[in-house]
Amino acid sequence: MAQEEFTLVGQGAPMRVVEMGNPLFDVRTLLPEDLAASKERRPATKTAKDLAHKAPLLAKPAASPPSGPDARAEAAWVKTDEDIVRYYGNAGAATRAVQFFFCSRPPDSFTFAPYDLGVVSQQATEHQGEYFIVSSRQVVRYCKGAPCETVALADWAHQKQCFQRLRQLPFFSKYYIAKYYIIWWKEVRQRRLQRTRGLLEGVSFCAKSSFCPALLEIGGQLARLRDMKACNVRTDRVWRLNELVEQQKAWKEKKVLPEVEEVVGRIRQVAEQMCSQAERAAQEARDGIRDPSQLTDRIGVDLYAATTAARAKSMVLIKQEKIDRARAYYLAQQELAQLPAFLRLVDLMLAQALADMAAASLAAALCTLSHVGQPGKDRAGDAEQPRGSGGSQDEDLLKAGAADTAADSIDLGTVSHGLLFTDVVFEASGITLSPSLAEWSAALEEQLVEGTLGVAAGVAPLASLPVFAKYCQTVEGEADQQRTDGGMLARQDPVLLDSHRCLQSLLEGCFAQADSFGQHYSPYRKLYDFHRSFDLELYTQRQRSELDLGEVRRDLASLTTWLHDLEKMHLSKTSGCVQVDARALRAVLEPMAAGGLDAIKAMLLQLAKDLCRQRLEDLQLRLHVASSRPVELEDFVPWQEQVSQIQEAKEATLKDAAAIDDVYDVLAHNGVKVKHDDLTESMARLVDQLEGCSAFIAEQTPAHVESLVAQSKTLRDEATLLEESLKTGMYTDETASAEEVVADLEAVVERVGQMKAAAEDLSSLQAALRMDIGSFTEVEAAEKVAHERLQLWNIVLKAQHLAEDREHQLELAKNQAALAGEQSEGERPCASRLASVSRMENSLNDIATAAQRLEMQLGELGGHRADPVRKRAAEFLAACKPS
Repeated sequence: MAQEEFTLVGQGAPMRVVEMGNPLFDVRTLLPEDLAASKERRPATKTAKDLAHKAPLLAKPAASPPSGPDARAEAAWVKTDEDIVRYYGNAGAATRAVQFFFCSRPPDSFTFAPYDLGVVSQQATEHQGEYFIVSSRQVVRYCKGAPCETVALADWAHQKQCFQRLRQLPFFSKYYIAKYYIIWWKEVRQRRLQRTRGLLEGVSFCAKSSFCPALLEIGGQLARLRDMKACNVRTDRVWRLNELVEQQKAWKEKKVLPEVEEVVGRIRQVAEQMCSQAERAAQEARDGIRDPSQLTDRIGVDLYAATTAARAKSMVLIKQEKIDRARAYYLAQQELAQLPAFLRLVDLMLAQALADMAAASLAAALCTLSHVGQPGKDRAGDAEQPRGSGGSQDEDLLKAGAADTAADSIDLGTVSHGLLFTDVVFEASGITLSPSLAEWSAALEEQLVEGTLGVAAGVAPLASLPVFAKYCQTVEGEADQQRTDGGMLARQDPVLLDSHRCLQSLLEGCFAQADSFGQHYSPYRKLYDFHRSFDLELYTQRQRSELDLGEVRRDLASLTTWLHDLEKMHLSKTSGCVQVDARALRAVLEPMAAGGLDAIKAMLLQLAKDLCRQRLEDLQLRLHVASSRPVELEDFVPWQEQVSQIQEAKEATLKDAAAIDDVYDVLAHNGVKVKHDDLTESMARLVDQLEGCSAFIAEQTPAHVESLVAQSKTLRDEATLLEESLKTGMYTDETASAEEVVADLEAVVERVGQMKAAAEDLSSLQAALRMDIGSFTEVEAAEKVAHERLQLWNIVLKAQHLAEDREHQLELAKNQAALAGEQSEGERPCASRLASVSRMENSLNDIATAAQRLEMQLGELGGHRADPVRKRAAEFLAACKPS
């Protein structure tokens, strides 16, 4: 065997390699010493040409591999099998210092790539079960416990290229993904099948043949239960809220609950019979087994044969009887053990049937409410709606039993009226419906929904009954209790939930249409607002204080128009299942209109009577004045003034009478006719009397004018004589007694006042008679002189009294001085004497002050300074001054 030496370079130090050629595999021996001078080498065939020919994908690198004496530096860039091919294929193995490379597959590779190799050190391959040695000619695979394999390097490169091209085909590139997906899909299907099988086994009841009759009869009863109607809305009448509530309660109490109790009672009876039958069969099976070993005995010998016939049976027949006995025993025990599951199944079926009944009942009620009123028409006037047969509610309920149970027999398309009654109501906030949407929704929620659910929830499960308690010893969980509760199942039923939601939507839509129709009564809202704001007492006070006949006419016309409009009011409207009615509204508004109309008429009638009575009384007074016609001047002038006032007020009086006539005309226009001819007659008489008064005044005026002129001349003459007398006689005599003169002057002043009043009366009479005789200046002059003389003589009298008081006080002072002169020397005066002196001094001072005031009045008084009376007053005042 020829030997060849090569230098092997990995990632460690270079070493000698001895290769012994073998046609099947190569055995290599690594020499530890360094072979500097290599022996004869075997020429390399199929290296560079074959690599370039068979492996074009491994092209020549862009840069030549490094060269030099250091082999490790030369081969440092070689990392993969492709680098090895390029390393040897560039210039051939003869010029390379590294003849072998140790390689291994990349660890933990996700993609299957058997031809991908990486260069490693020799030490790294010592603990590997598989590695490769690549030379310039071939690739050797070493695997522990298996023969080595070798392949030419060019074949290796060609096979790798083919493998990579095959991997690019869709079949091979997606093979693993498709394979693992199919495996996963089969596994998932298997697991889902197993899980579904387990769920079905857990919830299913594997019934024996003995359970079938009971289940069939229970199923029939449950079918009957599903066909019941827990709520029933009859379509032969329009329902008010309280009537529908009472009808639904009576329906449940008298029809639904008895039938449900009958069905549930029959189901309980069948279940109880089934339990008794299973117990009896199990007891008979136990009684037929004397020894437990008989259950496993398959020998064809009857050890307990009591009769000759029994002992004469064949072994095959005896063996079959033992097998049948054991089978019957086990079957009876299984049936007895299945009783809890059977009762639970019946409870579940019962709960589901109750839930189905509740959902179907609510759906049927929804269907009834949805299909009524579609061909409805408006109703006006006094048209009546169907209100039932007129009998009692219980009788109607019993009569409608069979017909109401079959809802499909009713042709809902022929029901043209609504079912839910509501009134149009005026409130302060606006126009509303009563009962409202909220009230009807609450009532239907309580009676149709909650009432139906109450029927479903009111049936107790079999497991809760004492007769079945021994078969259901295990405590059911919360989920099991919910599943056996018909009310709970019904609340989760999608049909019931959808029906409930549709019922709310139906009510909202119908009431929206009803509200829209209710707004058509907004014109009648004016009557309602008028009635709310109308206060008859304030209205009467306002009209009595200032009659506004135009306002009264408008109010009466409005009330009359509203009253006529109420007679033509649309009274009914069908809005789906809602029947909108306005009869109650009209019953409320008609008294408002009629009452307001009557109240205003009564007020206006009473006002007209009062005004007419007042006007008649006033006319009677005026007629009395006009008909008196006095002749004396003192009465004639005032009478003439009164007649003038009456004539001036004639137009106003006629206008007032016309206003009263207008009031009576308004009453007559509104159907209230009252006679008032006396007012017209009085006005005509007054006009005639005023014409006669004018003629009488024209006749009497000249005579009264002559009398008035004579009286005026007499008064002037008297005033002139009086004035002259005041300037002579004792009134100018300073020696006359002041008291007598003052008294006489006071009488003169009083007479002057009377003359002045007479002058004023004569002036007013002159004005009344339209005379121009002149003013009474003589009376005014006499009055002035009289007042001046009276004032002057009053000053004289007062000054005389002050002078006398001063003299008296001075006399008292002299007396006190005389007493003081008789007092001994050194003696102190007494206190009383000192007080008396002080009082005298105060009195003298007061007299001097009063005299000073009188002197000022005298200076202000007019008249001649040389008047002797004036001088006399000045002397008295001078005597009052302190000396």
